[in-house]
Amino acid sequence: MTAARGGVPPGLSRARVSGVRFRVLVPLAPLLERLVARGFPAGVLGPPRSPALRPVDVELWHVEGGGLVIGSADQYDFLRAPARLADVMFGRPPERGLDALVRRAGEAWGSGVGSYRELLVAVPGVAIPGLDGPARAVLAMVTDGRLARFADRALGFGLGKQPGEIVSTPGGRWEVRTRSGPLLAVTPSRSPIARRAPRPGAPVPSGVLLGVTPSGRLRAARLTERPGDSPARQVTMCLRVDDALLPPPASPRRDADGWMFARAVEFTGATVELGYPREVPAPGSAGSPSSARAASTPPGKRSTSRASSSSGSGRRPRLAR
Repeated sequence: MTAARGGVPPGLSRARVSGVRFRVLVPLAPLLERLVARGFPAGVLGPPRSPALRPVDVELWHVEGGGLVIGSADQYDFLRAPARLADVMFGRPPERGLDALVRRAGEAWGSGVGSYRELLVAVPGVAIPGLDGPARAVLAMVTDGRLARFADRALGFGLGKQPGEIVSTPGGRWEVRTRSGPLLAVTPSRSPIARRAPRPGAPVPSGVLLGVTPSGRLRAARLTERPGDSPARQVTMCLRVDDALLPPPASPRRDADGWMFARAVEFTGATVELGYPREVPAPGSAGSPSSARAASTPPGKRSTSRASSSSGSGRRPRLAR
């Protein structure tokens, strides 16, 4: 399945997602360093802006019923079709036939292997030539799902999912840690601001996730969502982020223990689809529209700063995995 020129192919996986999302402001210079270390080109954020702060999305997901989809059908539909045919041929009742067995196996898969938790840290507002809109550059992902890590590597999403332990409680507490130590903690705020009535909020945002493979190739996959039955709501929570995950956010409000007050959006039961990954040319690379324009420009009129930024040793620093 292919996409139109400039587009991103449609759904590959589908799941129900509940969780919480923050948007924090981070200084531009250290954020750009982290993105370059991750493997993104230096121009991924475009020209420097003032003030030198960029928003970063921090999202915690509880994924349930994850599975592959082709068009409007998932892997269970493809298994149930021959099962229904066999039941008809052998005269088995639907509630005791192969169809019922496949359905129960699919439910067990969805509640087992297809259920896991993930942390997403992404920078929104990234404009890449060749995409049909702004994207979010994935700075880091942590998951406790082995199948999710395998799919990221095998299908070439380039999201860089790392194994970790993610714990959530019904009271709204989250903790994320890897073998190197704790990365993130979230707890409900006890400040007077938090006792205000929650306001409606948007669920998981649709758009394009931009990843980078270990070989340095940019990959784009469309993330689409449909809201769940329960409306999303805005709440005030406390957030603690380790420097290993993200440069220290700029927050004017912190408590005595260093917890940062932040507005969050809680959402429940959203249906999320992640599309097929597609390779996109990096800004200034041989296949990008900007490089094509540069090639058609007379040598005497080319920008020396652009030439210097697109040249170099070709080696990019990387974070330790």
